[in-house]
Amino acid sequence: MKRAAYRVQVAEVAPDKLVFLDECSVGLNLFRLYGWVMGGGRCTEDVPFTRGTHLSLLGAFSLPGSGSANGLRVLWHKSGAWNRASFEAFLQDGLLPLLEPGSVLVLDNARFHHGPSITALVEAAGCSLLYLPPESPDLNPIELVWSWIKNLIRTLAPRDEEQRLQSVALAHSLLPPTAAPNGSNTAEYRCRISYNSDRKCVTTSASPFV
Repeated sequence: MKRAAYRVQVAEVAPDKLVFLDECSVGLNLFRLYGWVMGGGRCTEDVPFTRGTHLSLLGAFSLPGSGSANGLRVLWHKSGAWNRASFEAFLQDGLLPLLEPGSVLVLDNARFHHGPSITALVEAAGCSLLYLPPESPDLNPIELVWSWIKNLIRTLAPRDEEQRLQSVALAHSLLPPTAAPNGSNTAEYRCRISYNSDRKCVTTSASPFV
């Protein structure tokens, strides 16, 4: 019932006004899921037992061309989990200044995504909030963006903090514009992912990846 109601709500919004938010984490123990070796031997890789310091990413994704060539409008990182204060800083200093009035922020029901201060910030920018139904990550296309980014990081296999930040920045810069909703259906999402080796790496030591 809630998923059906959400589909009705999101279908009433112009696709270029939708901005999807979500968080993910990147550990130091990511590794390739598949491999190949000559001679039919076993493919092995040394992997740390622990994931290292918790690195959390927070991003905002919309149709490519809506202020971003690949659709990932903003990407911030921090050590540890996001909370209300850091999420408000992301909105106020990172995302909302980039959005046009009438934009609709789509996000899940994490506790720190809710609250009068969050609503006030968003509405002051002329935007609005739309919450996903419970347990519905399949309705958020940024999940496919995270999957593409983490698959590339698995290949790079960073094993220290500097390598990890560089890997995230590289994945951000290489994210293809095909990571977008399929056609005009704004309630169900698919991504067609391709790798563009001509893109260059852009790194930054600040919290936002730009």
